[in-house]
Amino acid sequence: MPFVASQPFATVSTDTGFQCFLQGGTYYGTQPPNAVVAALPTSKGGYSALDATSPAQGAVAVTPSDSTVLEPTRGIYVGVSGDLVVTTIGGQLVTFKAAPVGYHPIQAVKIMAATGATNLLALY
Repeated sequence: MPFVASQPFATVSTDTGFQCFLQGGTYYGTQPPNAVVAALPTSKGGYSALDATSPAQGAVAVTPSDSTVLEPTRGIYVGVSGDLVVTTIGGQLVTFKAAPVGYHPIQAVKIMAATGATNLLALY
């Protein structure tokens, strides 16, 4: 019998093959949602790592740093194009080569010092 709890989560898959989904406002899966990805409530609007479907409600200027851990973002705004190097909420280091000016729907917890893009905003 699947674990069922009322949570605002979207479909999630893990590298172990576990899947869960949201149907009619109810979370379904074989284990609690925090076993898949921890709920990450923040001071930036009660955002959870899996709740990436609604628009951002706030923005904070970000200076790239290898040591600064951000609250999980809904996205990143790039003001001046360049490489955007991030650590995702899943812990993956990703380089977006020549990221153009504009909104990028990236759930990140770090914007690394190797980032060449500037005038960055973390969106929450």
